[in-house]
Amino acid sequence: MDTSQQLKQLNTARTRLITDLTRLLTDPLVRSTDVLSLQGQLSDVEAAIGRIRGSGIIVTDHAVIRYLERVMGLDISQLRHDILPAHTVKLAMQLGNGQYPIGNGARAIVRDNTVVSIIKKHVKSKKRSRPISR
Repeated sequence: MDTSQQLKQLNTARTRLITDLTRLLTDPLVRSTDVLSLQGQLSDVEAAIGRIRGSGIIVTDHAVIRYLERVMGLDISQLRHDILPAHTVKLAMQLGNGQYPIGNGARAIVRDNTVVSIIKKHVKSKKRSRPISR
């Protein structure tokens, strides 16, 4: 996993921990050990974020998308249409979460009305026939 993905996951964990900690602090029946545990986890996550940020320049997924769009000239809205053609929208709206074909052997993974990933089935390569040596 690259540093951009690690940073994204850590920031998500940090947000979740802050939310949980805020909720705990408003509960009059909360145990101090629960608060200390979350504070420790939050401290660990923030330290990991600091280490990643201190290790060099990070290229985010957002920056990669903007590069593809603005420098390489890719039409992002066309890509979105290619990822989510009308037949896929119809299937996903009817059936909900799942994997749906989008063409070229690829499938869109849909969770909660959001395409979260694209997978491509691995195509087995044909074995090349080798001449029999005599």
